[in-house]
Parts: sequence; C-alpha cells; structure tokens
Amino acid sequence: MNTNYILIFSLLILINIIFYLANYKIAKYLNLIDVPDSDRKIHTSNVPLTGGFFLFFNILFIFLLSNYLSPENNSILNSQVIIFIFFIFIFGIFDDKFGINANFKLLLSIICFSIFLFFYDNLVLKYIIISTGQKINLGIYSIPFTVFCFVIFQNAFNMYDGINLQNISYFLFLIIIIFIFFGFIDFYIFLAPVLFLLAFLNLKNKMFLGDSGSYIL
Repeated sequence: MNTNYILIFSLLILINIIFYLANYKIAKYLNLIDVPDSDRKIHTSNVPLTGGFFLFFNILFIFLLSNYLSPENNSILNSQVIIFIFFIFIFGIFDDKFGINANFKLLLSIICFSIFLFFYDNLVLKYIIISTGQKINLGIYSIPFTVFCFVIFQNAFNMYDGINLQNISYFLFLIIIIFIFFGFIDFYIFLAPVLFLLAFLNLKNKMFLGDSGSYIL
C-alpha cells in the first residue's frame, strides 16, 4: 500500500478517536440530542445527533490530507464540492436543532442545489435516454429538472432514515456500485472505513446521522 495512504488512514484514525471522545460534549454544547419518546423513537437513552459533524469533518480532512500528501490522487472532491457540503451541513444542523418549516426547507434546498449546479455544470442532466433508445434533450429544462431530481432524492433519503444502519447501508451499497462501474476512486477508499465506524456507532446508539448527516450523504 502507498505510504501516503497509510499516513492518511493513520491520521483519520487519530482524528476520529479525538472526535469520539468529544462527541457528547459537542452534542451537549450545541443541544443536538435525540431524546427517546417511546413512540417513534424506541432507543432508551439520549443519543447525540452528531453524525453530520462526524461526516463533514472526516470529508474535510480526507480532502485536505489527500491534496497535501497525494496531489495527483483520483478524487471527486474539490473546493467547490467541499463548500457545498459545508452549506448542506449547516442547513442540516439548523434543521436538527430548530426543525425548519417544510416549505422553507424545500425552498432552501432548491436554492442550494441551483447555485451548486450553476457552478458545477458537469452534474447537470442534459438529456435522458429511455429503454427504447430514444434520446430526449432537456435543453433549457436541464437545470430545473436536475434540481428537481436532487431535491426529491434528498427528501426521500432523509425520510428513509428511521432505522439504525438504514441510510448508511444504502450509501455503502452505492459506493460498491460506483466502484464496479467507475473503478478505483481514492475518496471512497478513505470514506468507506469512516462509514463502517459510523455504522457501528449508529448500531450501538452512540451517534445518529440526524438531518445534517443524511443531507451530506
């Protein structure tokens, strides 16, 4: 294994140990605690809603370490994506803490994705090919349709989050699919162990994704 990879993994382990030790303090300080209600929330103790913090800072450190130690790495991350993830993270934290109104949340999501796609054109769906082979050019509707797809998926994915490991397992499944069809991508190699650790903490009711974690995924 590349020496830089070993160093990145080692630093990530150290970072996550520090984060885990500070997890409850962060959650308590920001009042990001999921309290059981014996109705929908069947866990028996208070659980930190710090999954978004866990994911964002791991992604940020993977980005910084990868670019510093392996500037030639095959990564999907760049500064634009990191900035977008940061705004999504802040959006999710406010939603976890204050419970943003559904209509306002929808409006914010549309604005966020529209701005992101304006600067990140290669993610815009410009045409659709249906099973018969017919190609439909979206033209001026490319960005609105792509924003619609992102917003619908974001809401569906967030609503899907209800049982421990549900969203994380689905995302790990997506990583496997990406690996099969697109090959080796450094970012996912580093993120996969992080997700397995998050899955373990989630299973043990030590940390929940919250809206911020779901939005980032």
